[in-house]
Amino acid sequence: GSGGSLDGSTMLYVEGRQQQAGGVGGAGGAGGASHPYTTLPGSSGSGSVEQGEDRELTLAFGSDVRALCGSFGAIESVQRGRAVGLRLLVPESYIEDGTFEFDPGVGGVVFGSVADGGSFCFGEAFLARCLANGIGQPICVPSGGGDKPDTARLNYSQFVECGTPHLHIVFVKPRQVTEYRLRFPQLVLCVLPTDDGNVGDARFWVKAFCVEVRRRSSGSSTRAFFERFLMLDDDVTGLLKLDPAGDNDEPITLNALAAGLLKPLAGQPALVGCHAHNATRSPSKDPVSTSSTGLTSTPAVVVSVRTDAPTQYHPLAERAEDSDFAQRLIAAGEVVVKCNHLGYRSGSCEREREPDDLAARIGE
Repeated sequence: GSGGSLDGSTMLYVEGRQQQAGGVGGAGGAGGASHPYTTLPGSSGSGSVEQGEDRELTLAFGSDVRALCGSFGAIESVQRGRAVGLRLLVPESYIEDGTFEFDPGVGGVVFGSVADGGSFCFGEAFLARCLANGIGQPICVPSGGGDKPDTARLNYSQFVECGTPHLHIVFVKPRQVTEYRLRFPQLVLCVLPTDDGNVGDARFWVKAFCVEVRRRSSGSSTRAFFERFLMLDDDVTGLLKLDPAGDNDEPITLNALAAGLLKPLAGQPALVGCHAHNATRSPSKDPVSTSSTGLTSTPAVVVSVRTDAPTQYHPLAERAEDSDFAQRLIAAGEVVVKCNHLGYRSGSCEREREPDDLAARIGE
């Protein structure tokens, strides 16, 4: 079912994996009991991770620099990252239930296994279920820095409808892997090449990951599943169907948002996003705004990206990487869309911030 509030002892089983739902509540009005489909922070992290609990897989990058890197292939950090590749830390339950398949035939070799030199790919049957009756694109969340392992809201046990087939991957810095694993023992972690990167660097490697997985895959379900990817910030607390009159916003699950971002649109826009919830401003009465009809702001925080979009996130960006990416797409003749009646709440929405005109100046 679509689920509601859960108490702190509730255990959920999603695609054969057990997840513990934390107590209802959290930062800001959006993260608490007022939103029944909220994200949650991790466990206390007081446990331990035993050696061998994760299967460590590797993703090596191919030679198509333009497809992977856009115009940033000559940057030193990008060259180092391409040489190092990415590591996935995968709980064994994901292999047991078919999310990942060992020694693949149909799907093609995508990942190497550090422990035994074997080969893995995503399970074709699992991704076919995601496409048919689940969330039909990977959910990619860049996270890290500071106290993020303690504060990141990456437990989706209430955010995604119970029993929904989906793939959720969190991209983390190498130095914080142990902290994330302690707090989120059931998540797939993708380890970024270095600890040095900014927000633009993390988003860059998310897109590069999806490009490379799709390039290496021969399975039809994998290629269809990785045509797009959802990317969310790690402080998103809830999603809403916005009332144009501003009177009756409706809490929704990630399932509803994933369907709603693309359902009303023709073709495959390069970038689709939704609005930050703003209690003082009603959304536009038009269901969507596009780069061809005029955008007052470009999508950020919760977006669906077409994997083969012909540009990349700037790997050196410290701020406004979303606005920069959107403007690069528009300059390349791609369509950027904002769904005006879908919204999100996040920690950054709830905090008081000084006015920042950087995104507007990038647009200009």
